[in-house]
Amino acid sequence: MLDGSVGEGTVLVQEGKEGKVYSDDGPGEVAGEAPSQWWPSTIYALGDIHGDAMNTLLLLHAAGVVNSSAHWIAKDALLIQTGDIVDRGPDSRELYEYFMLLDTQARQQGGRLVQLLGNHEALNLCNVLVYVSPAEFETYGGAEQRALEFSERGEIGRKLRSLDSAVVYNDILFVHAGLLPKFAQLGLDAVNEGVRRELGAACSVEGSVFTGERGPLWDRVLATSAESRACPLLDQTLAAVAAKRMVVGHTVTQSGRIELRCDGKLVKIDGGLSRYIMNRPVLLEIRAGDGWYQKWLEVNATTRQPILHTQPLPISDGDTQAADDEQQRQGSAGSDESTVIQLI
Repeated sequence: MLDGSVGEGTVLVQEGKEGKVYSDDGPGEVAGEAPSQWWPSTIYALGDIHGDAMNTLLLLHAAGVVNSSAHWIAKDALLIQTGDIVDRGPDSRELYEYFMLLDTQARQQGGRLVQLLGNHEALNLCNVLVYVSPAEFETYGGAEQRALEFSERGEIGRKLRSLDSAVVYNDILFVHAGLLPKFAQLGLDAVNEGVRRELGAACSVEGSVFTGERGPLWDRVLATSAESRACPLLDQTLAAVAAKRMVVGHTVTQSGRIELRCDGKLVKIDGGLSRYIMNRPVLLEIRAGDGWYQKWLEVNATTRQPILHTQPLPISDGDTQAADDEQQRQGSAGSDESTVIQLI
């Protein structure tokens, strides 16, 4: 069960209550999913969270994904979280358990929550704890209990080891950092199984192929290198997995908003949500047949009320000329709708 309203000090999952669900018998298990799938309704994509339950819940509530009691209300929408829930901030246990429950609620309404692995999940599964908040150990009952929870014997550890690292929905490739052609050409099933294999009993990210620095959990070439280098590589990857665009987290955008590269084929969604990073919550919304939007929160300096901004992105699922016409009509960044969020 969930408890608490949206706001400072919100408790997402109460210890000892029923409803802690980590898997189900519904359609499409997380591990080993088909590489390409179609979702007929709205798709939301949420980047790196880094241990900040409050900003995560504020953003999801403001965007209409959950209500003020933290329950799923997005009906048949799909929410994809692209990894890095853990580290920096102290709330990873709360968030992992909450997202398991939220997926169960979503499925009851025809929706779904898909979690992907990030490099910080890999670090923690391999017991590399250099980015762990000291306060977080207490939320697990101490360092020893936390280590057990992330091991293959722990509920969170087992769940994380079952997750995919890259998925395709609606011709869009979602991955934590970026997928280079040499991995894409292997196929997403091989990539996902390769990551799971390396996070097994002999877990190590140093020198590893799939979980190492050039793998899909770490590599920033597509996100940061010159477009003259990045865009041809991106095109090769997209062709290999039969996708039109790639959505990534991992690399915090300079603007704190969603940023586009390579004529909108690379969509960077990590604005630095966590208060322990940049305190800039942002969410991608892909409306079926109605365009791409970014939603971000800021706090009014006078009233201290959070304000949700909604802005169309210059991305079209049609031809390039249509995207150019839309960008010219709305300006380079598009029009901005703002809504003051009332916290109950």
